[in-house]
Amino acid sequence: MHQKTNNIRLKISESDSAVGYVYLENTEDRQERKVSKTIALKDVVQGYDGIPVYLDFNKNGDLIGIEIVG
Repeated sequence: MHQKTNNIRLKISESDSAVGYVYLENTEDRQERKVSKTIALKDVVQGYDGIPVYLDFNKNGDLIGIEIVG
């Protein structure tokens, strides 16, 4: 059984302050926090023309992080 948490953390890139990553830590299990699939927001929102945003999912299909490239 996996313990669920509801922690959200924002980390700004040390090399580029226009890049940030939102960690959606919804589990304490390290294996479930590994990125299995990444989807670009522009690929799922028709006509999206904003800054690049990438959605990271684990092997269970849970959203675990969001990368924002500003």
